Amino acid sequence: AGSRQISSRMRQFALHVINDLAKDEGLLEDVWFQGAVLLDAWLSAHPACTDSSFLGQMPAVISAVMRSLHKAYSTQAQGQQNILWRSHLENQVQLCMQMRGYAVPGGWHRDLRAQDQSLLRCVGWRINVPSLESWLSMLEKRFGVLTAEFFAEQVAWAKNMVRHLARLLVGSRPACDQRRPSRFARGLFALGLVHARLLPLEGLRPQHVDQDEWEQLFQESQAMG
Repeated sequence: AGSRQISSRMRQFALHVINDLAKDEGLLEDVWFQGAVLLDAWLSAHPACTDSSFLGQMPAVISAVMRSLHKAYSTQAQGQQNILWRSHLENQVQLCMQMRGYAVPGGWHRDLRAQDQSLLRCVGWRINVPSLESWLSMLEKRFGVLTAEFFAEQVAWAKNMVRHLARLLVGSRPACDQRRPSRFARGLFALGLVHARLLPLEGLRPQHVDQDEWEQLFQESQAMG
């Protein structure tokens, strides 16, 4: 992926709108992580996109993200994603962005089909692209299998504890080749096991990090969570 020119502030704005729309749609909170993956995939495929150029495309991009999420996670039948629903989504996109202080340009909905196809090309025509949340869930299940669910209660608590950190991480750092969701998930899951006293903190310390500094970083992560 190329270097991204869009600012962190602009990306966070788009993620806030996606979160508002997911709530309006009645989707689970975890679906937001998938929305972030789709948004980052589009941004990675458009490395020359700047804040000013993205502003004009943002409503259509967010609509494409929400239609993909609806197809993958909505409890409605596929046939119910009809003209009325799409019209409702377009109105909600515009309303959410206006409520957050952005004036939506007229005619933005004319290229929605092209934006849908553009987004699907960015993710290799796959809707269910693994997110940080899905990786955390998979690690929780695998750990449960390995331990015969003996620590199920502690592991569930650990995952819930790091979910807030995961949301902060995704909101501040877009996914890329060096920051894959699977890599972040392994680190967060291990951190959760430390919090649950199932893993020693010292066992995670990199050799180049001093013990006192490592413990200080752990204390800071507790304050964030």
